[in-house]
Amino acid sequence: MKSVLITGGANGLGKQLSLYYAKNGYKICVLDLSVGENTENISYHRLDLAYFDVENLTFLKEPFDIVICNAGISVSGDFIKIDYEKELEVFEVNFFGHLRLMKFLLKNNFIKNEGRIAFICSASCFFSFPIALAYAASKSALDGFAHALESYLIDKKISVTRVYPG
Repeated sequence: MKSVLITGGANGLGKQLSLYYAKNGYKICVLDLSVGENTENISYHRLDLAYFDVENLTFLKEPFDIVICNAGISVSGDFIKIDYEKELEVFEVNFFGHLRLMKFLLKNNFIKNEGRIAFICSASCFFSFPIALAYAASKSALDGFAHALESYLIDKKISVTRVYPG
């Protein structure tokens, strides 16, 4: 049975992706702050991408065919009035959390050769988004990381896809 790991897979787009892949016979591992009820094909694991320790990923046993880096948060409003700590948390979840997760998964062979990694970036990578600067910047950082990772993984035949909803 093919398998998919999805960050932020308990709500929104991530939930729809989880349901789609489960319906099509995949085994799904969801990493999210929110956890749903485990089903035959979907297992939920509570994980805060901003503050997780890779040592807590002991439940991962087999490599995945597909990894979807979907989790993301935002803070919006007048840039000069937004608390800097909140903007840092946006970067921790949207960018650094996925960077740490990728490093762990690749180092420990949790992505199959000829597997696929999908990064859910944002249309804000291309269009001005002045009420959510940290969000736009963090998604642009994720986009740049994904682009560079694609070249890094070419010998492993792991493909990298970037998606720009919005």
